[in-house]
Amino acid sequence: MRGWPTESWSRTGFLAEVLHPDDRERVFEAGRRVRAGGERFSEDYRLRASDGRWVWVHDETVAVYDESGQPVHYQGFLLEIGEQRRREIVHEGERRVLELIARGAPLEQTLLEVARVMEEADDGVLASMQVLNEEGDGFGHCLAPSLPPDATLVLASASIRPEDSPCGLALDCREPVIVEDVTTDGRWPVMTQFALSLGRRGFWSAPIVSSLGELLGPFVVLQVEPRGASPTDLDLLRDAAHLAGIAIERARAEESLRAAEAKYRTLVEQLPLGTYILAPTLELGLIYASPQLQRM
Repeated sequence: MRGWPTESWSRTGFLAEVLHPDDRERVFEAGRRVRAGGERFSEDYRLRASDGRWVWVHDETVAVYDESGQPVHYQGFLLEIGEQRRREIVHEGERRVLELIARGAPLEQTLLEVARVMEEADDGVLASMQVLNEEGDGFGHCLAPSLPPDATLVLASASIRPEDSPCGLALDCREPVIVEDVTTDGRWPVMTQFALSLGRRGFWSAPIVSSLGELLGPFVVLQVEPRGASPTDLDLLRDAAHLAGIAIERARAEESLRAAEAKYRTLVEQLPLGTYILAPTLELGLIYASPQLQRM
């Protein structure tokens, strides 16, 4: 089952080892109720596969009794529901992100929410984004909801050259770069030490690209165990990078608009005549009057 030998499941304490810490008490309490009163066990929880990833399952278990009413054994089934749970998490996460974008929330808040969606959809990963500076020759900053501050500084100061990091290669080839195991890859020693310092061995990166094809930065996902990316994983990685791109592009467009408005206002206020803007109807009155007009 999920890479574990069958005999492992018969070993005392094995379930506690592979059960997600956040689900453990709830699942064990449900099991105690079943043993105490014969309730049907029906729970969703996460199990750790042998490759380190967390897998969502649905468990249905009932007690089988003898003629005297004593439980003989328990029988049931496990149904893997990981893709269903992931779709639900991603759908809800996308809704939250798009709502933040529509409200004009600060870019940092929106990008952190994108990273959280990835971390919720794929238990155990660390997600982050490095945003390119205006010149496009380095990173302006790094945003990561679960990384310690010193780790975000390392990513923010990383080189964008493809020979220096998976992030640089993802930007250079404009495609996701999947490093299954940094300890055996050998191409990026600095990033290998960085990942290992966080207890991570998988290093995934995808480019964040605007609707006009402008590179905005890389989206990074760090995995605990060595791990390749399935087609579903790649779709999720690309979707997260796409959401981040929408947020960055929207924020920059709004900043450009504010700069243009400020430039226009400065120009108008320097003209040697009074200018004004009227509302569409006279009842609504004057919208704007330049300082020169106000002094007339």
